[in-house]
Amino acid sequence: MSRLPPLSRRRQNSRFLKVSRRPRPKSGAFLSFGRLEVVLLPGLLDFSIPQWKHEKAFHIEDAYKWLFHASLGGEHAVSDMSEVRDWMDSEWKTLARPHKGEPLTVLLRPDGKLLRVNLRPYKAMGGSKEALLKVFVDSAKAFHEDRSAFRSVWQQLGKRLAKRPIGDLTEAAWQSLNRRTTPDYPAIDHSAAYESANHPAYRVVLATKWEHVLERIRHHGPRRSP
Repeated sequence: MSRLPPLSRRRQNSRFLKVSRRPRPKSGAFLSFGRLEVVLLPGLLDFSIPQWKHEKAFHIEDAYKWLFHASLGGEHAVSDMSEVRDWMDSEWKTLARPHKGEPLTVLLRPDGKLLRVNLRPYKAMGGSKEALLKVFVDSAKAFHEDRSAFRSVWQQLGKRLAKRPIGDLTEAAWQSLNRRTTPDYPAIDHSAAYESANHPAYRVVLATKWEHVLERIRHHGPRRSP
């Protein structure tokens, strides 16, 4: 996601883990340990790394942020609703034209459940600010995952980097950021280099809720926001 508001602050062994005590779904692979059930989900790293290689100025903070959003969605950014609205209003007013080749959306996970909606192309196509704001907030409220999913995939990235760097991602950079974020692993901003090169402006939403916005645009046409 673009920078937080100032006042708030697949083989990765082919899977990442999520600890769950919820009833077992009808599909998927499971390991049971007493009352704990470990749900094996498709690997996130093997999906994400090829995409990172096409990003400009992509550093370890940006990998952390990608995995954080892919694992946890945008719940961390909606604790204060007035601030969420002010953040969108302020950012919307300053949006420039879309960058060359900038996609409308970017999938964050292999299951397609979460994605980033890039604000510049969305606004340029006549997207409604209010509609996207609602989808962002509704997505954050609806998507709840255990932070252990993020911890697991983040540690798997560290193990991969210990073998070899991935672009500008190195084990030393991972170790440095890991020391700064352990044990709570909070949401963080993009790297300064990524911010400068890309000026990221997006919201993380659930694909199922995003589809409602696209349907409205298809059926009723764009509704431009000021």
